[in-house]
Amino acid sequence: MIGCDLLDSRRIEKIYAKYGQRFLNKVFTQHEQEQAFIKKECILRFCKLFSAKEAAIKAIGNYHGIKWHDFEITHDEFGKPHIEIKGQAHLNIPFPYKSWVTLSDEIPFVMAVVYLQPI
Repeated sequence: MIGCDLLDSRRIEKIYAKYGQRFLNKVFTQHEQEQAFIKKECILRFCKLFSAKEAAIKAIGNYHGIKWHDFEITHDEFGKPHIEIKGQAHLNIPFPYKSWVTLSDEIPFVMAVVYLQPI
């Protein structure tokens, strides 16, 4: 199962300007927020995380009961992104899987691809 998302970062910038922390709390976990604010370009980081969550939803294909916090994107010590799928989103995947994530940007656009490989 594969999902891809292309996002114009200006869209997220507008939403953040309007809703601020309320938007961040609805979409991103506390850990994701802490990690994004460490970076100089934190809004771009939030855009990539948002795009990865969208790509994961598309990969699963069954949106029933899924919440934004069902997905948490982290990075290893080398910067490679990983996604943890939990809650209802995890229950919507009909098989054991290994996940693969890639993130890219060419400002103002960001892109994410999530692949759920059956194991």
